[in-house]
Amino acid sequence: MFKRFGSACILALGIAVAGYFVAYSIGHFHNFNRYVSVKGLAEKTVHANEALMTLRFSANGDSLQAVYTAMQHSQKAITDFLTQHGIQRQRIMIGSVSVNTNPQASKQKTPKFTAYNSINVTTPQVAVIRSLNQKTNDLIKHNVLLSATSVSYRFTALNTIKAGMLTTATAQAKQAAQTFARNAHARVGSIRQASQGLFTITDADGGYGNNDTQKVVRVVVHVQYFIKD
Repeated sequence: MFKRFGSACILALGIAVAGYFVAYSIGHFHNFNRYVSVKGLAEKTVHANEALMTLRFSANGDSLQAVYTAMQHSQKAITDFLTQHGIQRQRIMIGSVSVNTNPQASKQKTPKFTAYNSINVTTPQVAVIRSLNQKTNDLIKHNVLLSATSVSYRFTALNTIKAGMLTTATAQAKQAAQTFARNAHARVGSIRQASQGLFTITDADGGYGNNDTQKVVRVVVHVQYFIKD
């Protein structure tokens, strides 16, 4: 009887001790994994460093030779217009000509052929392109049938500001974590996990497209910090 009682006591004591260590382990595990998830935002206003300009033009004629001559004239007039305003010749790309035939030309008394082409400019001369965009009507005086002009501005030097922006965003995230920790009467520990969002570049005026020479670069980082008592 006594041996049976002793065995029962030892078993009960073992269960109690095991329960203590399990409880301690669980408590320690949760303590170790206390953390807070925060976000940090960095924004920077930059100037576009690249401009793209496309000038579309056309020419009409009753013969292919007449259309060809008119297109050559327009192409030269536009190229001269660009170079005279400071655009480097190697920055000017001339597209391929397409020609449409009007089968109703004789009935409608319209030119038999219409040709289309475009000239594209990609340049770091942003200010020059911005000024030229206001002067394209001058081409009319040179008998150029300009059908459309489009201009866009881009910022392509993201790598030069990435590191600084990530530092700023991470610092903002840590400030948010410290505010949370103070309210919880705790301290911020080391980083548990961190991830970087995509860098976005938008027009500073909030418009669609890339029509503004001022750009806003944004990035958000997601950081988890351990919290200590």
